Amino acid sequence: MVNHHGAIDNAEFLQHGGRGGIAVMNVKKMIESKNDNTAAALERHLDTGYFGAVGLVLLPDLFIVGNAESHLTEDGGNRVTFVDRRTGSLRGEVELKLGAGPPPDFKCPAFPVPFLSPDGPPFLLPSGVPFVKADGKTTSASPVALLSPNGTWGCFPDTNGIAIGHSSNGEAYLFTANGGTDDVSVIDLRRALGGDRTAEILRIPTQIGPWGIAASPNRRYIVAANRESQRVALGGRRRGGAGRAAKRLGSDFRRPPRGDLRRAAHHLCPQRHRLGHRVEDAVRGGHRDGRRQRPVRAGAGRTEQ
Repeated sequence: MVNHHGAIDNAEFLQHGGRGGIAVMNVKKMIESKNDNTAAALERHLDTGYFGAVGLVLLPDLFIVGNAESHLTEDGGNRVTFVDRRTGSLRGEVELKLGAGPPPDFKCPAFPVPFLSPDGPPFLLPSGVPFVKADGKTTSASPVALLSPNGTWGCFPDTNGIAIGHSSNGEAYLFTANGGTDDVSVIDLRRALGGDRTAEILRIPTQIGPWGIAASPNRRYIVAANRESQRVALGGRRRGGAGRAAKRLGSDFRRPPRGDLRRAAHHLCPQRHRLGHRVEDAVRGGHRDGRRQRPVRAGAGRTEQ
């Protein structure tokens, strides 16, 4: 079980950005009534390696965790971490690229991806920009937004749910629901497990604030549920969005994805009619004519490779 604020008392810790945790529970003990209102079923508690953990998927030897926040702030999360299921050690992480930020012409923090030490936490530029708290009161400048809703949202992906899909050649890909940038990331799992911290290969735009995400049993579709806007107090009403209740974020991962994937992507985002080609190119590792994949727009001066 993922603990968004880790091993702390939420009634006392009223701020976002707590260290994420994983509680490993004994299911047999959980369903025994004698253990109600006790911690008898808890076998161990593990750190996720970052802040504000939300999404979780399992590999035979790893937990893969989506971390939605930064230290003591609700915004600022861009990490997907890999935690050893046996030892609890941090085995690796993927750092997602920054978004373009809210319009018009908002300057996102100068935050390096991948992170390079020494460097400080993300901070809104120019310095001194005030943030507006949830109660509407303006306070002093903040590293990033402490609470939502806040008009500065849109720079950090703030990853929530995670799902795994498989291509026709057996390669595995992670799909993350990014509530901060209103999109879904596609991550090459093989590269990520090999230590590549920039294994993200594509962004797929969604309606607004995707939260839950899951793969269909036949692995043909990845479906994301849109929850809310982090910029304004506005909720999403669609699973995926852009005109249909169920938004197809991928194609048939068991068959060659060419035409089906392109048609699905065109239906999702008519204004991004070439999205299907870009997904197909990303899965295949380049353009169909052998050229390298074109860079995808990224914020804060970074270009996705």
